[in-house]
Amino acid sequence: MTDFTIIGRPGLSLGRFLAQNRSRDLEKLAHQNGKQLFGMFAEIYDPYQLDHHEFGGAKPMNPFVRREVLSHLGYKKLDFPYVHPSWKNDGEAVKGLDFCFMPSDENVCEIPSDLVIKFLTKYYSVLSTKPQEWYSMIEQLERKENIVLLPL
Repeated sequence: MTDFTIIGRPGLSLGRFLAQNRSRDLEKLAHQNGKQLFGMFAEIYDPYQLDHHEFGGAKPMNPFVRREVLSHLGYKKLDFPYVHPSWKNDGEAVKGLDFCFMPSDENVCEIPSDLVIKFLTKYYSVLSTKPQEWYSMIEQLERKENIVLLPL
C-alpha cells in the first residue's frame, strides 16, 4: 500500500526521490523472493468529494496536485465505491477516497477482485470495529471476477 508522506516544502524533488526508491526497493524485494511485482495499491483522496483541502497549509499536499502526480506515475482508480474503515476503530466509514492500483504493466486494464479482497481484509484486519458499509463493499466485490482500472 502506498501511503503519503507530508512534505512541507515544495521544490525539493522529494516526491520523485521517494517514488523511485520505493519502486526500486520493491522490485529488489520481489526479485529476492523469486516474484515479479504486479503493482501497488493506494488510497487517493478525491478532491471533488472533499470540502477541506488545507493539509496544514502544505502546498505539495494539495489533493488536486497529489492526485495528478499519482496519475502520472501510473495509478488508476479501481471501479467500485470505496469505503475506508476509520483508523480510530470506532466503526465509522471514511469516504472521499478512491482505492487505486498502479500496475507494473501499463497495459493491465483490470485486476482480479480476489486480489483486492485479500489485500483489504488483511490490511484492515487490525481494526476490530469496521462499518457495515465496509462489509457490504467486500460482499459486492466478492460477486465480481475482475475490477476495471479507470483513469484518475
